[in-house]
Amino acid sequence: MEQLCSWLEGQSGGVRTYIEFQKKSAHLAQKDQANGSLYILLGMVAQRFSNRYDGEPLPVDTATAALKEFAALLRRASDLADKDAELQLRFLNEIATLDLTTA
Repeated sequence: MEQLCSWLEGQSGGVRTYIEFQKKSAHLAQKDQANGSLYILLGMVAQRFSNRYDGEPLPVDTATAALKEFAALLRRASDLADKDAELQLRFLNEIATLDLTTA
């Protein structure tokens, strides 16, 4: 997860960032099956965002706010990796309903 956080923090936040993130998270879900649902849900958040702005202009303020929120979400995911199952499940449910387009 740390590697994914570092990668995201080095990105511009454009639509392509989220498309690439989705690919990376799908790959990681296969490699790290113990955290597969986390990676898939994070990828779905990225997919919803990229689908919303695919072929449309992405305002700089929106891109900046979304990237900041998404990076914070990844840091929380990393912090919760060794926490109890109940906290992790609540976090997964939060991710499942997150919409970065309202950031």
